[in-house]
Parts: sequence; structure tokens; C-alpha cells
Amino acid sequence: MNHRHDLTRTFRFALTSLCVAIGIHVPLCFAATLGFHAATQANKDRSGSTSKNPAPANKPRVPKSLDPCAVHEADASLTLGPGVPGVQAVSDGNYYSKDCAFYVVDITVPSDSVAPGFLPSFTIESGAVELKKAYPNVENASSGTNYAGGFAVPNYNACHIYHQETRIFVRNANASEFTPLSSVKARGGITDPGKTCLLGAEGKGKLSFGLPFGSQPSKSGTKIYRVAVRVSLGSISNWGGANLQQVRVKASHDGDIK
Repeated sequence: MNHRHDLTRTFRFALTSLCVAIGIHVPLCFAATLGFHAATQANKDRSGSTSKNPAPANKPRVPKSLDPCAVHEADASLTLGPGVPGVQAVSDGNYYSKDCAFYVVDITVPSDSVAPGFLPSFTIESGAVELKKAYPNVENASSGTNYAGGFAVPNYNACHIYHQETRIFVRNANASEFTPLSSVKARGGITDPGKTCLLGAEGKGKLSFGLPFGSQPSKSGTKIYRVAVRVSLGSISNWGGANLQQVRVKASHDGDIK
């Protein structure tokens, strides 16, 4: 404390000598100095801190996936549990989820998922139940299915306007967010002499109707697979309205009778 007082007296003596030397009235000189000191202290108070590296504010949490199909509620839920060979869900006509414009199904697969006479491995499939061309008139556009109880295959006239998109996500049962697992955009095309409609996708070559995706029950615990699918007969840029088709999502253990 005495050291501080000594410094103050020294400063006042030096300031008084300077004011006398340059011809400034001593009281005015002291008032100007005190005003400068007060303004400096006020600026420090407003800053809140004199630290050169203030603590950064918490950044907002960014979701792993911005795909609305991975965020909103599913249209249907299935469980491929122990003793169950296969499960399936069918859309209500061509009505899809309003949140992401796909038909969305959650499939719960526990680690002990297996059925007598079947392998633990399973296949997820998705596609059209039937195909109807809406313009210029409503007409059947299917040539049958790719297997008994399978998925609709477009006939010759509808093949070139057949479009399907399927997205698959997965998460642990105790997790809250889905992670993208697979995504395919496919379209029909006539490439063989028999004029059979084939399904293909850029970079993936020839595909099977149903777009099968194989997996195994996880040994680490229950997994939930989310399947989002839509099928259209029309321009790929126009997925809405009457172009949309009724679709089905299926999960079955390998060896399931089809």
C-alpha cells in the first residue's frame, strides 16, 4: 500500500512540474488527466475482459443427416424377430409420407433374428406392388412380377418411364439418429432382343426389381433399418400426383419361399 502511495505522489509531483513548465493551470491539468483515466477504465469495464483469447461460444449441434426421410416419423414399423421368416408393409395406394415424399418403413432386427429352416442373413427389398399408367388414360402397365409374390415389372410401353428411388438408413436401437447406408436411383430400359424391361442405374449396371439389399443381424445388439422408397411412371423430374405408384417394403431371411 505504501509503495502505491509513493508512486502516486511521484506522479502528482511530475505532473505538477510539467503543467507549470508548459503554462497550464495546475487544477485544469489534473482534471484532464483524471478524465482520461476514467474513460480508459470505462472502456475496460464495457469489454468485460482483458483476455486476448476469450472462451468461444458453444456451436450449434449439426445433425448427421439432413435427409427428411431420416428425421421424420415412419409410415409403418415392422419387426423381423426370432422365428419370423419375413415381414412386409404396403403403402396406402400411392400415398407417401408428406414429410419426405417417400413411403417410409422402419424394420427392427434384433441380434437373435432367425427362423427355423432359414439362414440368419436377410434381404431387404422395395418396389411397386402394381403399375398403373395414368395418362392419357388409366391402364395397367405391368407385365407381371419378377417372382411369385414379388415386385411389379413394367410392360414394354411403360418401361422407359419407370423410375424408382430407394434409400436405406440404419441406427442402433438406443440411438436417436439414422445413418445413411445405401441409396439407389434406378430406371427402366429395353436393351435385350426379347423386349424385356430391365432395371439399371448409373454406375451400378443391371439391377434386380426390388433392389435387394442384404445384411446380417448385428452381434452387438438390435438394429433398426429405415427404408424409404418411391416409384413413378413419368418424368423423373415429376414425382408427384398420379404418376406415383403403390409400393411395398419387405424383409426376409434368406431361404424364404418367394
